[in-house]
Amino acid sequence: MRRIFSVLAMMAFAAMAGSCGDDNPADVAGAASVEGKVTFVNTGAWPASGDVQVSIYSVLPADQVPDRSPDAYTNPVTPGVSEYTFSLTGLEEGGYAAVYVSWRDPAVPGSATLLGMYWSYVDSLGIAWNGSKMAPKAPGPTTLNLSGSNLHRKGLDIVADLALSP
Repeated sequence: MRRIFSVLAMMAFAAMAGSCGDDNPADVAGAASVEGKVTFVNTGAWPASGDVQVSIYSVLPADQVPDRSPDAYTNPVTPGVSEYTFSLTGLEEGGYAAVYVSWRDPAVPGSATLLGMYWSYVDSLGIAWNGSKMAPKAPGPTTLNLSGSNLHRKGLDIVADLALSP
């Protein structure tokens, strides 16, 4: 009888210990992520200054050109590469308006020149001059809803043209 009680007590302890805490990162705020690959064209045109980065925005103005800091961004891309694999982690669950590749001047906060974006036509450049600045081509960037089974998005392929940088 004592042996049965010991076994039952050990099983109860193991069950309680296993149920403590929640190891599911999907239930933790800031657990969403996006991953993908940027293919750079005109690699001989790397900007002499500033940073090329991948950024994600939850809100964009009507012209879809960022007018504020992104929700998250990568470290600067190493100049001279033709491909760059990126990962943006720690994102809040919810909707995102765009994933852009852009050049920015670290000395001028909020400055950005769009070089590429995640959109429906993943094998082509989605950015063009609109008469006053670089802007998304129609139909614009592909929006992302990071929630439920889509909390972690992979395979976001982007083409970015370095000749568009200042």
